[in-house]
Amino acid sequence: MFLIFVFCLLVLILFILVSFWYSQIVPQVFIHLMNKVPYPEKGQRILIVAPHPDDESIAAGGYITTALRRGAEVWIVLVTDGNKRGKFRRRIREFRRACSVLGIPADHRIYWHYPDGSLRMKHRSEIKKELDKIMCEIKPHIVISPHEKDTHRDHEVIGRAAEGLALRHKCVFYKYLIHFSYFPSPMKRKSEKYLLPPLRLMFENDWQVFYLSLLGRELKEEAVKEYRSQMHFPALYNLLFSFLRKNEMFSVIDHS
Repeated sequence: MFLIFVFCLLVLILFILVSFWYSQIVPQVFIHLMNKVPYPEKGQRILIVAPHPDDESIAAGGYITTALRRGAEVWIVLVTDGNKRGKFRRRIREFRRACSVLGIPADHRIYWHYPDGSLRMKHRSEIKKELDKIMCEIKPHIVISPHEKDTHRDHEVIGRAAEGLALRHKCVFYKYLIHFSYFPSPMKRKSEKYLLPPLRLMFENDWQVFYLSLLGRELKEEAVKEYRSQMHFPALYNLLFSFLRKNEMFSVIDHS
């Protein structure tokens, strides 16, 4: 009887593990096992790299507002022109309004105008050189860039271009993820839930969590809502609002 009980228990555990793996959903309780991103400090220089207008707000809007309120300086590089659907002027206006909501000064916004949706690995070395030049000028303590395993090609190219620069410049490197299978989960607005990494990347990186204050959440939502041109597409609408959670999340490499 005991052996039968043990066998059934093992089968149940195996079933749970297999179901857990195939669902690719990390339970909310895992948030309490993650390290916390340190609060930005007065005088720190922070460089945000955004592939498209809206990436800065959905990935790091709460962190940006917190940094500025605590006396840090924030610069942002907008890599592409946001013109994939022929809405260049509108998307740039939305970007400017979102940056104003977050508090990023106009003279701290840098525009590169690479083709939206058309970045390839041939652009990587050029982007890396330009980013290196910007980092030499700003001398950031923290760089926030796309994760190199993001499934959007533009994000991947930019993420790989940024690899190694944090080490060269001896700064802290925060990588954010936006496009990945089963992420965010669920893909809809769930403001009472936490943002967690996808299971496939959970143990590959030092994921750290940045909890948002009520004001940080409000300002982030206001910034995201500036991107009205993206809200006509259900998939993009769900993606944008699925990042309005109680926290933000970064894969952290500290080269400081």
